[in-house]
Amino acid sequence: MKKFFSVAATAALLLSSCADKANNTYQVAGTAAWDGLEEGQQVVLINMSNRDTLGVSDIKEGKFEFNGSADTASVVLAQVDRRHAVQFILEPGVINVDIANRTSAGTPLNDVLANFKSAVDSCETSEAYKEVLLNSYKQNEQNLVGQMIWGDMLYYLDYNEMVALLETAQPAV
Repeated sequence: MKKFFSVAATAALLLSSCADKANNTYQVAGTAAWDGLEEGQQVVLINMSNRDTLGVSDIKEGKFEFNGSADTASVVLAQVDRRHAVQFILEPGVINVDIANRTSAGTPLNDVLANFKSAVDSCETSEAYKEVLLNSYKQNEQNLVGQMIWGDMLYYLDYNEMVALLETAQPAV
């Protein structure tokens, strides 16, 4: 009976270990379609924090894919050439990326990023844009979306506003 329990316990540990790894997996399901795009061109996935290449995928029938695991979320760039690229957040789950429209969605942080980009697109004045930047940053100051917004805010904030926001900023900011 002891032998059975230890085998069962070992099997349970192995299964939970596999489940944990499965929870860290990501799939980037991408589309790439624009005039001049040639079948077989490559998409390069680049980690923006250290510029490491995470993978290369061929475009087939306007689609590409990356698969892997991510213990922590990171900002990445899917790039075909200098004119065709999109930044998004690599995190567990299925991430739908459209290079031509520079969009990403399907996972929690990418959905937040998509909502932010949509709000920015609806801005008609620089004051409205600044308000969207500040509100979105404050809602996301502890995640990677906030980190991505920070760079844009530097052009719209005065020194005192930046210092006040830095008091609660995440280390990457």
